[in-house]
Amino acid sequence: MRLLVITPGDSRDLRPWLLGLPGVRWLIREPTLAEGTLEELVALAPGRVWLHHKTPGATALAAARGLPLHLSSKADIPSAGRWGRSCHSAADLATAERSGASWTLLSPVWRPTSKPSDDRPPLGMDAFLHISRGHRCFALGGITRERAQALTAAGAHGIAVCGAVFRHGYPQDAAKHWQLTAP
Repeated sequence: MRLLVITPGDSRDLRPWLLGLPGVRWLIREPTLAEGTLEELVALAPGRVWLHHKTPGATALAAARGLPLHLSSKADIPSAGRWGRSCHSAADLATAERSGASWTLLSPVWRPTSKPSDDRPPLGMDAFLHISRGHRCFALGGITRERAQALTAAGAHGIAVCGAVFRHGYPQDAAKHWQLTAP
């Protein structure tokens, strides 16, 4: 299973999480991250970190280090480098790929656990699989381990989670729940 863990943006110390969840890719989305912390986090998980453009310093660091940059659905496309985009429909996904996105996140597949007030209608598994087939697209929204396994078995490219990982009190509990082992 290709698992992308999106940080919760709640100012918690992410160091134990990056170290305690081996083998996953990270999307660091921390709008209030202190200066200098982003570089430290990137160093803890070399080759496994994507940066979200809303994280302070992320766009400049991605450009300087050649790191992947993730964009919200309406953000301007960078002039260079690998980037991906958050999408909410088949049209969004097609536009992102035509514009040069290396990957997309398509949401919500189910009602998000990390955003209980999100009132967008969920796509559901069948619609997600139909829209994303043949694309480097990660399912996002309401993903549980069981749903992740079902999506993976049905051919989904990847799974993106936030609440389903961070609701666990400790990284080792999340690793055990998600059955993550050292790469």
